[in-house]
Parts: sequence; C-alpha cells; structure tokens
Amino acid sequence: MTDLDGEKRHIVQPVIAAGAAAFAAQWHAGQWRKSFIRRPATEHMDWVVWILARYADASDEVLLSGGRVHDVLEDTDATVEHIAEALGWEVAHLAVELKNPDDLHGPDAKRIWQVAHAPHMSPRAKGIKIADQIAVVLEQLFYPHGKTLAHYLEYVDKAEAVCQACAGAYAELDRYAAAMLSKVRRQLENLMEATLDDQTILREPVITFCLHLACAAPEGKAEPSAMR
Repeated sequence: MTDLDGEKRHIVQPVIAAGAAAFAAQWHAGQWRKSFIRRPATEHMDWVVWILARYADASDEVLLSGGRVHDVLEDTDATVEHIAEALGWEVAHLAVELKNPDDLHGPDAKRIWQVAHAPHMSPRAKGIKIADQIAVVLEQLFYPHGKTLAHYLEYVDKAEAVCQACAGAYAELDRYAAAMLSKVRRQLENLMEATLDDQTILREPVITFCLHLACAAPEGKAEPSAMR
C-alpha cells in the first residue's frame, strides 16, 4: 500500500463509519428485537459495534461498519449493491460473508453451517461473528423473552462452538468471548441447581450488564463509566 493509499484510507474510513449507522437505521426501521421490552433492532448492532471497538480494533472503520450492517442482507430488502454504493465494497463483502444461507432449516442447522463456514471467512468477518454471538447471548439474558433455562444454556453451547470456530483474528476478543460465555454458563447452571428444574422460565435478567462486562474485562482495562 502506498502512502497515498494510506492517506485515502485515513480520510475515507470515518465517513464510512458514520454512514453505516444511518444506513442500518434506515433499513432496519420498524424492526424490533425479541424480548419482554420493546427494543429497536439497531440496538443489537450497538452492542456488536461496542464489543468490536473495545475488544477487536476501534481504529478499523470497515470492521465497525461491517458490524453495523451485518444483518442487513438477511433481515431487510437491502442488496449488496445498496451497501456498496453507500459504504463501499469492503463493507459490502463483509455483509455477504456474514449472511446465513436462506435454505437452513432445523434447530441446529445455522450453528453447523456457521462452524463449517468459519475457516473460509476473513479476519474481520470472524471478529464480527464473535461479537454478534456474544451480543445475542447478553441481550437474551439481559432482556429475557420467556424461554426456559435449558433453552438459554443450549444457546450458550451454540455460541461457544461458533466463537471457537471463528477464533484467531483478534486475541483480546477471543479471550473476552471465552470468559463471558463461561460466566454466563455458570450463572445459568447455578440457577438450574437452585430451582432443580431446567424448564424454569427466565423472566428476569440473570446478572446485570455491569457484571457481564466486569467479569471478562482484561486486567487493567476498566469498564467505561457510562456502563456502570
């Protein structure tokens, strides 16, 4: 890469990142996450991007933009061309890498495909997939939607398999994912032991968001005051 290429990258990337949030908000307008609390779909992307910025690479605007639009192709009518026109082909290619095939059926089909597909993904796509898995687990437990403890524990199993398959691109993100999912697993198992019933319906947060973050924060990396 020439010095000029580097200067172009430095100038263009912040524009891409700013546009990605607006692009995701436009295409996901009117979509909501599953929980007892009505929350816009874009809140999930906020979690994903926060995790990527904190544990992967906060300076990589293409990575962060990919995190913003990782569900656009799967959940909206947006096309690859729409993404490329608005945010560039690097971001569009990430969205393509992260889209699950339309013909996946069965409760475990998505996990099996994602694990098999992981070796063929770019480092950025692997990082986004890990952040996505962590965000979904944390959202489900912070905003439970009436599933059983067994259901949530099964989801942790699936998230661990996908995160392990995608590991290797961002060491700190890998450590965070392993520690976070281990903490969540222990909390769920403790609840199951206390209730003696894995069919107990989860209607309250397992642990607070602060504890989610604090338990896995690398040594010397304090939790942001805004999250306390």
